[in-house]
Amino acid sequence: MSRLITWDLNHNQAPHSWAGIDEVGRGCLAGPVVACCIVINSEVIEIHRDIFDQARDSKKVSQTKREYLAANFHEILPAYSYGIIDSIGIDRDNILQASLAAMKQAADDISIPVDHYYIDGTISPKLGQNEVLVPQGDDTSCSIAVASILAKVYRDKLMHDLGGKYPQYGFEKHKGYGTKEHLRALDLHGASPIHRLTFRPVTQRIQEDLGIFKMLEETLQDTENQIDLLSWFHEIFIHNYGKIKIERVSLLRNIYLERLVSFHRES
Repeated sequence: MSRLITWDLNHNQAPHSWAGIDEVGRGCLAGPVVACCIVINSEVIEIHRDIFDQARDSKKVSQTKREYLAANFHEILPAYSYGIIDSIGIDRDNILQASLAAMKQAADDISIPVDHYYIDGTISPKLGQNEVLVPQGDDTSCSIAVASILAKVYRDKLMHDLGGKYPQYGFEKHKGYGTKEHLRALDLHGASPIHRLTFRPVTQRIQEDLGIFKMLEETLQDTENQIDLLSWFHEIFIHNYGKIKIERVSLLRNIYLERLVSFHRES
């Protein structure tokens, strides 16, 4: 039996269930941060010990092995869920708050009662539940290690799909991390709509087209109701997000919020 399983079983007694939470993607220059919350218990571990014995920090497992384990965990876990905060949310709230929000989002989607939530890290996502913070949790707790594997596989799939949408950046290879290949693509093409504009390597490489900002501002000012506002956000703003500097994003955000409040008052 692995030391990670031993740690979990030493902290929990049958027949109770407990949850593990971890996130991936904090250090990336592009794409979302993804968290996963999984539920396990001693009975499930006993029946499928051969699979849980293989749970490790996702960074210590090959891609092929991660995908194999994730497919098995999907079949045997009593419950699991994901939380996703995109690059716009990361730029708005900062990466730490976005990571905590993704964790809370994942935990909130779990409907099975659990005794404790074991959370990787040292800062609480404020679940309002029985939280246990575990530094280096993905190398300590089996439940957190499983969550780290599922979160990694889920996010890698998202980034692979985004690689097809933005082929010039190679997201399917580096998954948004700041590799030399990624930085060269940023130098050549500037930022994409899924880049994190507040991250310095991206900030330094944005070559703003003022015409794009003016277009965004004018079309925002022309919105006449909440439906128009939502359409502007999803059909115009997001597609041009990586082409303007973060301070101009803040200006647009303020205008957006002012118009949203105004439309609410009118309704």
